[in-house]
Amino acid sequence: MIIVQVKYSANSIVGTSANKNTAIHYGFATNVNGVQKDADPDGLNLINCVGGSTAAATPQIGAQGPEAAPGSSDLEPYRPSPNPFAETMRMAYAVAGVGERVDIGVYDLVGRRISTLESGFQSAGRHVATWDGRGSDGTRLKNGIYFIRTIVGDRLRTVRVAILR
Repeated sequence: MIIVQVKYSANSIVGTSANKNTAIHYGFATNVNGVQKDADPDGLNLINCVGGSTAAATPQIGAQGPEAAPGSSDLEPYRPSPNPFAETMRMAYAVAGVGERVDIGVYDLVGRRISTLESGFQSAGRHVATWDGRGSDGTRLKNGIYFIRTIVGDRLRTVRVAILR
């Protein structure tokens, strides 16, 4: 096992061309022999770049206010709850910047998309996706493991959920 730790300061990666209105996103990935093995879906967002003083931020997961989805404060981002579930599960997710394209789908073990939870452009802030354990045709799905694939902007996350009735 190899553990590599790299530390950056905001000044070292922003550069001299950043100004007050600059927002910079850095994505991170681990490549071994030219093959991507891992990637950080959140990366690093730098905002308010002013004269060497830069704030590092992740998407607005903890937003509370007009952009926060009602009832989302009790949910940990990208953690379906409850899991396993019998009737309905909820999952919080964050949209950064001025808004991004969002696609959240449910997949079975074979990889077939069986339901679409969200699809389209959404404003920045914290949002909540819900799933009632049904396929896109409205039929109630059997007990089992399913995958929730979330794409927000260019960030991809996949989590497992279990239906147990």
